[in-house]
Amino acid sequence: MNIIGIYTSEITKNIIECIEKLQHFFSPDNYTFYLHCEEDNSIIENIKDINYFDTINQLVDPLFLISIGGDGTFIRASHFVVKTDIPIVGINYGRMGFLADIPKEELELFANRIIAKKYTIEERPFIELHSTQDIFGEKNFALNEITISNKDSKHLMTFHTWINDEHLGSFWADGIMISTPTGSTAYSLSLGGPILTPSSKNLIINTIAPHSLTVRPLVIPDDSEIRIQIEGRDKEYNLSLDTNTESFESSNILRIRKSEHNLKIIKIEGKSYFNTLRNKLMWGLDVRN
Repeated sequence: MNIIGIYTSEITKNIIECIEKLQHFFSPDNYTFYLHCEEDNSIIENIKDINYFDTINQLVDPLFLISIGGDGTFIRASHFVVKTDIPIVGINYGRMGFLADIPKEELELFANRIIAKKYTIEERPFIELHSTQDIFGEKNFALNEITISNKDSKHLMTFHTWINDEHLGSFWADGIMISTPTGSTAYSLSLGGPILTPSSKNLIINTIAPHSLTVRPLVIPDDSEIRIQIEGRDKEYNLSLDTNTESFESSNILRIRKSEHNLKIIKIEGKSYFNTLRNKLMWGLDVRN
């Protein structure tokens, strides 16, 4: 029996309909579905022939994990499988769909491609945080970016930054971000950062509202270690690893580097990164009246 996990943030009528279609398109004689819902797994009683799980360790040799939702749900699902070799794929019930790139209208096509093994596995790196104090515990990973910003005030901060123990510079800004190639099309892109292809072995250092026109996004090799120390008027600041945010004291020294763990993403035949860029960023589409 083949086991497929499903991860979703909430159970709605549309999500139930999606799950039932997946159960139909994947032969029930060969596939068993297990569901995890962020809100409450006890509300899945209306879905027939479904099991539920709380932790990824409760799934025994799953083929893969399906994220149903938007890119935010996909990112949280990626944290769910970190430190495992379980591949993940996203069905888009959100808006953008850079990561959750299977349209809900293509569920049958998706199932047929999986059953026929017409897909590839694409690996995306995580980055991890190490600090003077243990801020996130074992949840110190990010797929998109690690961001440091103000907690309550609007005071500028000074970010003293080193790369491999060589001083890069000190920057006045509202925040600083370290982004992966996966995150290059997310928050970093809105800050004017470059787009990196998934296979690019790089990281992006990007500042938020820098107090100097000469400060620009910097692309560095992903085998670099970035060290950051903050100087400012406040005692506490916000530190975000993707969607997880904690406050920390400015006395902490932050070290960021690529993790030894990668996320495995299923790409079905006919779906590619450049195809997603063209469709989501509307490259080549003339929208003039």
